[in-house]
Amino acid sequence: MNISKQTLLIIFIGSLAIFLNFLTFITALPEMFKTTQDAARDFSAYYIGAWRLIHNPTAIYYGGTQPGDYPIYPKPKAYKYLPSFLLVILPFLLLPYHTALLLFNIIQFSLLPVKGYLIYKLLDKKKVSTISIVLFIALFQPLPHLNPFNGELKLVSGLFPHPNFPFLLLSNSYYWNYVDGNSKVFLTFLLISALYFGKIRKVFLSGLIFGFALFDPRFAIITLPPILYFNKAKILTFLAGTVISFSITNIPLFLYQDIGIQFLRATLNYGIVTPLYAYAWIPLFTILAILLAYIKELKDFIVDLLKSINIKIKLR
Repeated sequence: MNISKQTLLIIFIGSLAIFLNFLTFITALPEMFKTTQDAARDFSAYYIGAWRLIHNPTAIYYGGTQPGDYPIYPKPKAYKYLPSFLLVILPFLLLPYHTALLLFNIIQFSLLPVKGYLIYKLLDKKKVSTISIVLFIALFQPLPHLNPFNGELKLVSGLFPHPNFPFLLLSNSYYWNYVDGNSKVFLTFLLISALYFGKIRKVFLSGLIFGFALFDPRFAIITLPPILYFNKAKILTFLAGTVISFSITNIPLFLYQDIGIQFLRATLNYGIVTPLYAYAWIPLFTILAILLAYIKELKDFIVDLLKSINIKIKLR
């Protein structure tokens, strides 16, 4: 089988991004197990949330340590997502906390080649330069970004030098995602998968995946333009899949031990919009890059949609 030079270039760019991401992962590895002064890593919120779902479901959204909790030092962070994400974390309770954190990060890293392939298939009709740029952003995230420091947003570099080989630059966003055991790599994978299955006309499956990705709705919202565009042929089927997935994975948990009320209280206490930390730019820049790659198609789609709505209004 002959592989074109363009395809080889894309494979090289994707492989380079994953290699640099691997170096970022290895650099972050020692920091994952260090104890912080005020609270444990972000993964502690997921782990203790899943643990409380079984042992103390009335306290899932409470911050800090509760009586009888699994011991996480100095204290676990507060869980803030929709309860559906806890279903992903439940199997990790079979492992001690730090082992579970490491395995979660290994799984997230292992998703990168699949994520790269899905992005390639999403953009297979685009220019090689466009595919390469989107791939590198999605698999490495080298762009500068805003980050909160002492209550203020500051622009920070997306890269930092390797501690032993300063000529190698590592990703700030991915570093902190691995250090904190955050879920943004997994979330990005879900959103890209939903877009991919929409593109290949697996509309219901696209909706099912997108419905589950709503456990952190902030990034699902910015995915709406391309996800609706890819599923435009059978939009009602897509919406049905989304509603079914969201309902099955959330409503039973909402009704169990007033978890739904807990979630609403926590949302009011912590705020609907939380700061965009370094790792949050992984899904944000990835989706924005895909959106820009399809900007012409999205513009035409929105114009046609508005015309259709206008015609229906006039007919009434």
